[in-house]
Amino acid sequence: MADRASAVKRLAESSNQFWKMVVDKPLGSNILSGQELKGRPLNDRMRALLDRPLRPNGKITIQQGVRLSYNFALGLPLASSAEATGLSRKSVREMSVEFREHLTQPAFNEWHRSNVLLVGITDPEQEALIRTTFFDVLGECHGNETCYRNYRLGNRKARLCRKCPLPAKLKHAETVTAATEAIDLIHRFYEGLGWRGEGGRDPVQLFRRRFIHTSAIATARANTRMLPNGAADPRDSGFLSVNTLARKLVNAFCEGE
Repeated sequence: MADRASAVKRLAESSNQFWKMVVDKPLGSNILSGQELKGRPLNDRMRALLDRPLRPNGKITIQQGVRLSYNFALGLPLASSAEATGLSRKSVREMSVEFREHLTQPAFNEWHRSNVLLVGITDPEQEALIRTTFFDVLGECHGNETCYRNYRLGNRKARLCRKCPLPAKLKHAETVTAATEAIDLIHRFYEGLGWRGEGGRDPVQLFRRRFIHTSAIATARANTRMLPNGAADPRDSGFLSVNTLARKLVNAFCEGE
């Protein structure tokens, strides 16, 4: 239990350093495309190409898909992406859900860093146990949105409610604190996105996806030069940059059907 508790603490604390960069520094919604940032107007041939469907027989164009992947990688609100692309909020959310699913694939491991955070664990069975324990324990707490909402609204002074599962399963107070900080940061990130209403999903699987999503966006932001208007510098296409993540996501989306 001690090994598992320390691993949970390490995962939560390490992630928090990245996540705070996303949660505590909201971005503006006036984000320009790479072509506009570079000052290169699109010619008619390029416009015709970008107006083609991103997928065969699909309704979303290449231009809209590229913009959505960029906004997703930058961590912009769903409403901003809908306004920028002319798509409905529903369409933006559906595509964002698919982007988030792709983040769980091995090709995106470097962005969410879940493997890096388990450094020092050499036994595969122990690693699997720790990973399962982490998502099971924190997922149960994260799934109780009423508990989190009551605390944020000031209806309860203590962060932990009387039914909180964390103290019994994690034992150490500092580990519980690190876990609740991670959970709260994910809630705040999703509030900033305007992404709500995922009821009916398995809480552990949902938490896993939200944990990976939050980590990936924070890692991309931390590894990208930003322009004064809050956009990612289009000249920065480093390995973990926002632009590289966006490109890989839209490619994965096109290959997903």
